[in-house]
Amino acid sequence: MIGVGYTTWFGGRYLLKAKNRRQLWDNAIGFWDEVVGTFAKESAEPELSASSTSEFLGEQDTRQMFAGVFGTVQVLIPLTGLVDVDALRQKIEKSLAKVEGEIKSINGRLGNKGFVEKAPERVVQETRDSLVEAETQAKLLRERLAML
Repeated sequence: MIGVGYTTWFGGRYLLKAKNRRQLWDNAIGFWDEVVGTFAKESAEPELSASSTSEFLGEQDTRQMFAGVFGTVQVLIPLTGLVDVDALRQKIEKSLAKVEGEIKSINGRLGNKGFVEKAPERVVQETRDSLVEAETQAKLLRERLAML
């Protein structure tokens, strides 16, 4: 019971918002530096592109892989003999349409002078952070579609 409670708290505290994930990442890098030594600067920012996926997997055909996307985190799953690719493509396209609608909505809010001028700066900044996160998610989904 305690483990479930802690997991729920941790997920809510560190994984739901982009700035909190960034803070968690920075804390992990700081801890790594203290324990092991200097962390390489080129790996300080995780790269989630199709090319890095190919490098990580070696010679495997990444078109036979699917990445589940949650926020800006992706998980690769082999598709060979497991999934109906056409149904998967439709699901990804539906998710992409939803994210693009969210981007359009956020852009509308940020384009509204009344919102930007009257809303507290914290709310405006959170909206901008949400836009960046949604754009990153849309990019990842487009890469997945290209790989199918």
